[in-house]
Amino acid sequence: MHAPTDLVPTREEAGDWSGWEKWLQSHLDIEREALAIERGTLIQALGEVLGESRFDLRNEIEAKINAQVKALELRIAELTGAVDVLRGKEPPPPAKFPTVKTWEPDVVFHGNDIVTFCGSTYQAIKDTARVPTTQDWRCLAAGGSEGQAGPVGNRGEKGLRGPQVRGASTAKTRSHGSG
Repeated sequence: MHAPTDLVPTREEAGDWSGWEKWLQSHLDIEREALAIERGTLIQALGEVLGESRFDLRNEIEAKINAQVKALELRIAELTGAVDVLRGKEPPPPAKFPTVKTWEPDVVFHGNDIVTFCGSTYQAIKDTARVPTTQDWRCLAAGGSEGQAGPVGNRGEKGLRGPQVRGASTAKTRSHGSG
């Protein structure tokens, strides 16, 4: 390797700039080569850093999304009444409807009892022995009146012939024989 003073033109050569040009060109080439190596190293390092950051960021985002999806699924289940199914519990027992009784005089019916009376359905508001049309009862379904008869329909097709009885006996032949 040359010492830096070896390539610097002397005073005698100062009039000739061709040596200076060579010296400058050689140093520029060395610097360009060093920059190219550094550039490649920096690009590789930057690529590795970006790749690792992307991987970490993706995992973080994925974890947050999964947590939010689970929370939304639970909320939807609560809103639709299926939370017990998701938690592994048995579904609730089927609803039980009260038995509808026929109203009878001199019988005490208790609050929420349901009775039929004159074609309508009533629910007792409180314990009562009064007639269902009073203020002790709530009408659930009012009975309607019977409608008018509809028009007479067309005559149907003739049916198949039924079984035939042969040798029918009369009362006289049964009890007295043939006479």
